[in-house]
Amino acid sequence: MFTNPATTPFRHAQANLTRGLTQSVGILVASLVLALAFNSTRELPLKPKPKIPAEFTGTEGADSTLAEGSTPGTTQSAKPSTSAAPPTRHAKDITADELTAMADDGITLLLDSRNPEDYAGGYIPGAVNFPFTQFEAYYPAVSARLLFPEQPIVCYCEGGDCSLSHELASELYSMGYTNVFVLVGGFEGWVEQGREVEIP
Repeated sequence: MFTNPATTPFRHAQANLTRGLTQSVGILVASLVLALAFNSTRELPLKPKPKIPAEFTGTEGADSTLAEGSTPGTTQSAKPSTSAAPPTRHAKDITADELTAMADDGITLLLDSRNPEDYAGGYIPGAVNFPFTQFEAYYPAVSARLLFPEQPIVCYCEGGDCSLSHELASELYSMGYTNVFVLVGGFEGWVEQGREVEIP
């Protein structure tokens, strides 16, 4: 049988291409089967979605002892008596007792909005320094701790007439974080109540 020498290299190239594609698909299928078999025996989810307690979301199980018009996690008596800081439209006030009850849930994020020098002098245990005046510089590091939009976030500053916590809470709310609190009395109120303080 006579073959055209001009088409022989083309046929060899076509055969090599077909063989290469077949082998690639075979390797891909084998890898997929091995990966599925290996991971089917493991019970490690990629990232578990934490359950949000109802008292933090305000969607169900509201406390019947709350004053009328207040939201879960706050009470009418939780208004600061010495604070001249402006209220934050979307943030809820939270007392030191309420913060203590929330702090161990594993999802509440406590943000100290004071400058790094004040933070270095002492802070509420578990707080992350997020100075509002240096928002852009600190946001990348803090954003890794912002897990989901309904995550409870508590902001505080020095207390008294300090408005940094209110400003930080407003900024976070505008970014889509809907469960933001401001600590009544701030750091000064926390210390005046004789509560624990950490020093780095």
